[in-house]
Amino acid sequence: MTDDGGVKAMDERILVVDDESLMRRVLRQALEIEGYAVAEASGGEDAIEMIREMSYDLVIMDIKMPGLNGFQTLEEVRKFSEVPVIMLSGLGESANISTALLTGADDFVKKPFHMGELVARYRPS
Repeated sequence: MTDDGGVKAMDERILVVDDESLMRRVLRQALEIEGYAVAEASGGEDAIEMIREMSYDLVIMDIKMPGLNGFQTLEEVRKFSEVPVIMLSGLGESANISTALLTGADDFVKKPFHMGELVARYRPS
């Protein structure tokens, strides 16, 4: 969606879930430049609570986190939400990709990644 100036309106909300603050900050800055409103969660428990309380257009979630990992978090989220989820992880072995997709992820992007690839994987209708 664009406003009159051709710039994407910040009405599409993305939740970034990663225990690494630097990764959250990099993703936030890059996605905000693309015109998205971005919220952050530092772990699975926080992400579940935030998704229950707010509607998001996309969740970008790391797999390897303390507490609930990305797979466990996604499993809980799928009990109450069909929000699109892209798993973002350095754990790019095919078993992890398969587990993510079977658990309910919509896509998987392996770290390191190019921001253009990540943005291209999410195209709101």
